[in-house]
Amino acid sequence: MASRSNAILASCAVLLVVALAVVSRADRAGAETRKGKIAITVTGLANDDGQVILLLYDDKKGFPTKTSKAWKRRVVGIEKKKAHGSFASVPYGTYAVTAIHDEDANGKLLTNLIGMPKEGVGVSGNASGMPKWKKAKFVLDGQVEKLKIRIRYL
Repeated sequence: MASRSNAILASCAVLLVVALAVVSRADRAGAETRKGKIAITVTGLANDDGQVILLLYDDKKGFPTKTSKAWKRRVVGIEKKKAHGSFASVPYGTYAVTAIHDEDANGKLLTNLIGMPKEGVGVSGNASGMPKWKKAKFVLDGQVEKLKIRIRYL
């Protein structure tokens, strides 16, 4: 009789462990899938020519100038020297944004011989000079994160 009780207790323990694992996994999955929107207003544009390229980085590697390292990319129009764009369904986390005034609409940032931009550029946090990830990063941890990015020209 004791061995039968031990077997039942062991079975119950196994079921409890499996149930806890399933609940824990569901909680983690829910946390991993929390998503929000990053809404961006770009100001300081010199004119309405071309388009604005918005680059969303999820890592400091490549930020702010390596466009191929951006996690997501959007191209938006310009009206009255302003542009508006967004990134939807973005998992909660730490990000930075680069905005490029692509005046000739060729889809890339024009630079001079030493790599300085010939077109206007801005970043989240509106850091000046060669902005670092540390100054431009922000945390998306709610439904909507609103950013204002000011374009600067050299």
